Amino acid sequence: MSSYLIRIPYTPKAKKAVRVCFNRAYNPSVYGMRRTREYVAEQMKDKPPLTGPLLAIVHYRLPVPPSAKAYKKRNLHLTHHHQRPDGDNLEKFLNDALQGLMYTDDCQISWILRSKTFINAREGETILHFRELKSDKVNYEEIMEAIQDHIEIMEQ
Repeated sequence: MSSYLIRIPYTPKAKKAVRVCFNRAYNPSVYGMRRTREYVAEQMKDKPPLTGPLLAIVHYRLPVPPSAKAYKKRNLHLTHHHQRPDGDNLEKFLNDALQGLMYTDDCQISWILRSKTFINAREGETILHFRELKSDKVNYEEIMEAIQDHIEIMEQ
């Protein structure tokens, strides 16, 4: 069973809807996806994409808005982020950006655990932990063990 842990040092972006202008379609998220893809490709060089069913643990750390007062920035550090961008749009962005690098296709992700917190920094980050699961039946103990392993890694 293989697993990969990567920290992407860019503020997480949500995937935007494709726009149509002058009878041409364009993807406004393409620049950010390319930047993320290039960073992950550099981290993943000489490592094969994961195969089989996957458990994905994704933690988004989003910066406190710059307009917030200093005392509020301190109070918001590492608290739950419960506003836009939506977690599912953040996931779509990552799924499209990482396809072919960390995994062959995003349909392999059978379990996902997502969290969003504020961070008192100018730039946010995304922490990814992908782990291959055994191909047999669902084993909840294996899932919980993988989550516990991730928590221990994050506390170091």
